[in-house]
Amino acid sequence: MPGFYHAIFHEKERQLVVSKARDFVLECFQQAMRRESLLHADLRGYTKDEFDRLCRPGNPLFGLMRLGMKTIGRLSLGIRLGWAAGFDSGRTLDYVYENQPRGITSLGCWI
Repeated sequence: MPGFYHAIFHEKERQLVVSKARDFVLECFQQAMRRESLLHADLRGYTKDEFDRLCRPGNPLFGLMRLGMKTIGRLSLGIRLGWAAGFDSGRTLDYVYENQPRGITSLGCWI
C-alpha cells in the first residue's frame, strides 16, 4: 500500500486495508473446503519434512554471527535497533524499508 509502513492495520487510512482484507477473507470462504487426510502426517508430508529439517544440527557459523552482532554489529544503528526493539518488530522493519544505512562509524554503516 503506497505511503503505508509495516504496521498497515494501524495506519491513519487503515479502512483501506481492512476493506481489502475483508474482501480476501470473504472470497476464501466462498471456495469449497479441501480436507486432506492427516492419517499418516507423522510419517510424510510438508510438516514432517519441516520437523526433520529443524531437528538437524544448525550451522556452526550461527554462534559466530551472533557474537559478531552482539559486539561489533552494534556499530550499526539498524542492528542496535534490532536488539532493542526485536528484529521482527515494526520499528526495525520500518528502518529496513527506509534502505538508508546508518551507523556510529563508517564501519557501522557498512555493517
